[in-house]
Amino acid sequence: MKKRAGIILSVAATAGAVACTPPAELPRAFLSLGGIIAMVLAICVAAGVLEYRCWLHRIAVLVRPLMRFSRLPEPCALAFVASFASGNVAALMLADSRKEGAIDRREMILGALCNSVPSAFMFTCYLALPVIGILGRAGVLYFAVSFAIMAAALSVFLVLSRRLARGRVPAGGVAAAAPPLAWSEVRRKVRRRAWSFLVRLLLLTVPFYLWTSCAIRHGWLNFTAPKNFEAFLSPAALTVIGSRVGGLLASSGTAAELLKQQQITVIQLVIALLVGNILNGFTRLVRRGLPVSMGIYPRCDGAVIAVAGVGTRMVLTAAAVVILWRLQ
Repeated sequence: MKKRAGIILSVAATAGAVACTPPAELPRAFLSLGGIIAMVLAICVAAGVLEYRCWLHRIAVLVRPLMRFSRLPEPCALAFVASFASGNVAALMLADSRKEGAIDRREMILGALCNSVPSAFMFTCYLALPVIGILGRAGVLYFAVSFAIMAAALSVFLVLSRRLARGRVPAGGVAAAAPPLAWSEVRRKVRRRAWSFLVRLLLLTVPFYLWTSCAIRHGWLNFTAPKNFEAFLSPAALTVIGSRVGGLLASSGTAAELLKQQQITVIQLVIALLVGNILNGFTRLVRRGLPVSMGIYPRCDGAVIAVAGVGTRMVLTAAAVVILWRLQ
């Protein structure tokens, strides 16, 4: 009965969101949704192969000290390794381990929070060289602060895991790998997993994504800067924040020109980029983080994981902004 009510509610929410969306915008919205669903299903297949063929066990020993400290069980260690390649792969592995009873709900959430940092770290590394090439010393300082924030976030999650996890890690850290499954069994398990996540994506991600698009289109999430905001940041810094919406590389060109014209200092520039990270973090959370996470993890756990992971980094970023502002 509860499952049927959830399906009816999801269909009604999707129909309402479609009705609120202009017909001209529907193809683009469904194309974006199709991309998200295809990406998650492809990652689901990749995660299944990596896990069921036991390929992750070969490199899981690298995270043994961290997992021993956090007291999280072996499935969390394997997912942590996978998160360096893809955060969604790690999320699918944790959700499936929870479904199979290998980990409990608390361990799944703690593991997911730890996994949120490596994927962000790898993406930041990808942007580091071109941005440093554009901004020079300001770019070096920005990425140094960004990496320090990520290290602080991971430390918070590891300490939290150590205090809350049940400590089911074997004495050696990550347990020895079981024999890999035959390819026929891998295909069967991967198909079952993919179908389970496809249903969840259709029931949760689709309506949430469509309503979020409606909210952004109608300006329900818009906000205006406080009147005295310029006392905190210069007009040039506000220009950098505005250009940050187009991406870090796009804002770097604007920032480099402002630096060249001496309209902004290095610290003001770093502060502006960090403030832009906070605003972009909120936007990405609403537009993509929540829909995808709620489509992967059960019940409201996806929302808790997405909000806690992004929220922690936003709070630490805000603290870094305050420290830099006091130092300028």
